Amino acid sequence: MKYLSDTEILNWNKRLEKSNYVVYPLSNHRSGNPDIIFRQNIYPVGDKNGQLVETIDPFIRYDFTFSIASNRKETFFDLFEKLSKEAFGTKSIFRDQSNNEKLTDINFSDTIIKTKEENTHMVYEKEYIRYHYHFAGKLGSIMAYVSYLDDAINFFSNIWGYNEDGTETCLLKYPIGTIVSKPSDKSTDYLILDYKYRKLDSKYYIDFIVSEMLNNKGSVITYGEIYTFRESELCYSRNSRIDDILN
Repeated sequence: MKYLSDTEILNWNKRLEKSNYVVYPLSNHRSGNPDIIFRQNIYPVGDKNGQLVETIDPFIRYDFTFSIASNRKETFFDLFEKLSKEAFGTKSIFRDQSNNEKLTDINFSDTIIKTKEENTHMVYEKEYIRYHYHFAGKLGSIMAYVSYLDDAINFFSNIWGYNEDGTETCLLKYPIGTIVSKPSDKSTDYLILDYKYRKLDSKYYIDFIVSEMLNNKGSVITYGEIYTFRESELCYSRNSRIDDILN
């Protein structure tokens, strides 16, 4: 289950500076994760300062723009699809003047995307695709959708980097396809199959999904159990490096 933290909720107020709305986290005992309170800035007649009034999840319009290296377009959106399969657990809460509470689920859906524009551009020697999303819908749903995009962007930025001449660099120590071992047992080899993504206290971590290589001699490779390890739990395979030297 995916939840927004207090900090992530409060940071949305920078994005909402041009609107009449602000958002606040409210602690609860159900999940240990905050709900979202929406407040609208009301300007009574003759009062230029206005006052914040609690409101139900409001309808707004919001634009979000980012660029992805064109050769990694499909990789990025595959990652986004993978992350967005995790259900969105943060809820919105509204309290009326009698202090009655109404708790509402926040829906994650692409129906709030009214337009999505793509434009190709160059940065140094690298071709990028700029994506411009125009959202229109409930603020909570927009916050949910953009949070998955934010996560994909941050994880993706930890995997791929680019030099000024446009060459691509994998930033992870063990790319997919690398043969690794555990420092405590260098006699067993594992093949990096995929990455597993973790987010903790607004920090992004990438772990490694591996399969034990039972036989890697000849034209057939057989595999054993699949495990997930952190980078600190792995090292380069001694056998693989010896083979590289001999070849």
